[in-house]
Amino acid sequence: PGARGGGIPVYPPQRSSIKAVLPSEREGNAEGLGAGPAPPPPSPSAPSLLRRPVARSELRAALQFLAEIRAGAFRNMPNLVKIDFISNKIRTVEVGAFDNLGKLEELEISSAELGSLPVGTFRSLTHLWKLNLRDSGIQNIEEGLFDDLENLQELYLHQNSIPFLPDGVFDELPKLTLLHLSGNKISSISKDVFKQLPRLKILRLHQNEISSLAEGSLSSQQGLVELNLGKNRIQSLPPTLLRNLVNLEKLYLDNNLLEVLPDEAFRGLRNMRQLALASNQLQVVPERLLTEMPRLQTLDLSKNKLRSLESLRLHSSPELTTLNLQKNQLETIPRGLFDNYGKLTLHRLHAPVMRQMS
Repeated sequence: PGARGGGIPVYPPQRSSIKAVLPSEREGNAEGLGAGPAPPPPSPSAPSLLRRPVARSELRAALQFLAEIRAGAFRNMPNLVKIDFISNKIRTVEVGAFDNLGKLEELEISSAELGSLPVGTFRSLTHLWKLNLRDSGIQNIEEGLFDDLENLQELYLHQNSIPFLPDGVFDELPKLTLLHLSGNKISSISKDVFKQLPRLKILRLHQNEISSLAEGSLSSQQGLVELNLGKNRIQSLPPTLLRNLVNLEKLYLDNNLLEVLPDEAFRGLRNMRQLALASNQLQVVPERLLTEMPRLQTLDLSKNKLRSLESLRLHSSPELTTLNLQKNQLETIPRGLFDNYGKLTLHRLHAPVMRQMS
């Protein structure tokens, strides 16, 4: 166990865990980690300890005053498998900063002030499977930035200020299964930006400024299970945008500007379980909406401008358990609307409609 008062806990070498309070510039930082201005009195430093040979080790620096990570910063720590820099003030990461870390599996730099990262930043991290750059002030990502991460499976870029995704930026990530891009400033999705991500299962693009998605932009994502496009500015869906998403189970299109849904928009989505269409401008429900999704369990149509539910009466939905119709412009409910909804246990309606039903 570590000493009290900011010491360094050391665990057995089978999988040691090192929590280092890193030294300031005034003391000389042999590890190439530059401190920001006026840090508090430093706790004991770690360079000599970190050089001890261990089978696997981790480094975590949270709420420190680091301003930069220089080239060669980890040259003496080849056994690191995980690095976390959380809530620092890192503004610069030099090319070569992570050289000699061929065993690294997880890297997090979050709540930083990066602005951008140079191509080559991750050039030696061939075993990395998780990269988290959330909330790091990133304003752009260049094509080639992730090209050396051939084994990356999870990439977190949410809560930044990224305005667009250049074609090719994800092309060298053949094993990527999760891509988190919510909370940025992305305004459009091009046809080819996700083309080389055939293993993608989770794609999160909510809380952006997306107004358009190119036809075919999701044509390579047959394995996608979750797609979140909520809280954007989407006014219309390309008719065949979702056509190839045969394994999709969760689709979020809530809080957009959709007025009409193409009749064929959900064709082939036989595995859909959850569909969120709340807070749009929809006036009608496509006639084939439920026919195309026989396994649908939850449907949220609240906060739209629906006046009629006749199309829902024409079809059955044997698995539907939750239907939310609150805050629409419905005045009556068709007789027998729910007769073919054998498992429906929760249907939320606003009070005027409930009176008409009774």
